[in-house]
Amino acid sequence: MLFLESKVFPLKLWLTKILLVVNKTTRSLIFCLNSLKKLQVPNTDVMLYCDISTHVIHLCIPKTHRYQVFRNLHELAHPGVRATVRLICSRFVWPKMKHNIVNFTRSCIACQKSKIFHHVHSPLAEFKVPNQRFFHINIDIVGPLPSSQGFSYCLTAIDRFSRWPKAMPLADIQALACSL
Repeated sequence: MLFLESKVFPLKLWLTKILLVVNKTTRSLIFCLNSLKKLQVPNTDVMLYCDISTHVIHLCIPKTHRYQVFRNLHELAHPGVRATVRLICSRFVWPKMKHNIVNFTRSCIACQKSKIFHHVHSPLAEFKVPNQRFFHINIDIVGPLPSSQGFSYCLTAIDRFSRWPKAMPLADIQALACSL
C-alpha cells in the first residue's frame, strides 16, 4: 500500500503546493464551510481543509490541483467514468466534483484510443458507373412529407450515368400507387 500511496499522492510536494493554495481565500472552499474543517497533518505545521461529515476524512482539493489528482488516480488503470468517480470520491472532495471527473475522464486521450466500439460500421459500397444512359437507375421513396394536394410521399429516380433526376408525388406508398 505504501508504493501505491507514494505513486498516487507524493506527500511532501503535494502538501506544500496545496498549503499555498488553501491559505489563499478561494471561492471553491466556500461551497460547504459547515462540513469542512481545518485539520493539521501529523508531525508537520501544515493545515488542510477536510470534509469530516462522514466517518471517513476526505481531503478538499483546491481548483489548481484537481486535474493532477484526477490524472494520478485515473492513469493507474484508466478505469471507466463510474469507477473513476468512485475512486476519487472515496478520498477527496470539491465542488461539482462528479461533473469535473466525468469531463476529465471523457477527455482522456488514452481512454479514447483504446475504447472498444460495439457498433460495427460497414464501409460504403462502391458501384461501377454504367456505360450508357438509363442502363441503371436508382429508385427511392422519400417521406412522409407535409401533405400537399393530397400527396405525402415522393418517388425519386436517378439515372446513374447522366445523374438525371425524376421525382413523382405519391399519395401513399402501397405497391399499386408506386407502380403507376
